[in-house]
Amino acid sequence: WKHTICKRNKNQIKRYFSMQKQYRMNQEAINLDVELHTPRLVLKVISEQDEEALYPLINDADVSYNLGSVPYPYPKEALCPWIEASRESVQAGACLVMAIHIKNTGKPIGVCSIYINDKHLKAEIGYWIGKPYWNNGYMTETISRMIEYGFDDIGLYRIFGRCFARNKASARVMEKSSMKQEGYIKADFYKDGEHLDSILYGITAADY
Repeated sequence: WKHTICKRNKNQIKRYFSMQKQYRMNQEAINLDVELHTPRLVLKVISEQDEEALYPLINDADVSYNLGSVPYPYPKEALCPWIEASRESVQAGACLVMAIHIKNTGKPIGVCSIYINDKHLKAEIGYWIGKPYWNNGYMTETISRMIEYGFDDIGLYRIFGRCFARNKASARVMEKSSMKQEGYIKADFYKDGEHLDSILYGITAADY
């Protein structure tokens, strides 16, 4: 029986190292020059040039209502430092923070980010889009492309996201992007004096 246990452990070790070779982070895929295309959109790492167009979109009570860390009103002086910090984090390989541009106008309409845990080959996705651009399928298009890049180019194994339980539109976006509901988290956020539940969605490279 000792021989059987030893053999089983060796097989587990082989599978572990095989997985490590198959799913390995490609840090070169995380840089300020990343540009991703969809049929209608171009995703570029956020820059100071996006500030003017994005500020009136993020400074919206209806947008803030379903974002855990975005207050309303949004201080105008806070956006530029956030953009600068985001670009520094991209340079450090910790995330990709992409401004969403309409292809035929070049206008930025929102943001989609993935925050990376390289040790566990996973990332959390977050996103928002300006209210004038809701219900056009832009966010589903964006998330689907970000998931593809995360798996195929960065080498992630798992991508997950959360939305407020009350945010049915965001839940539908993740479902349309092939993510599956994995859990329901009680009192996951505290916003404007309320404890808010969230829904957890995720997808792995094996299921993609």
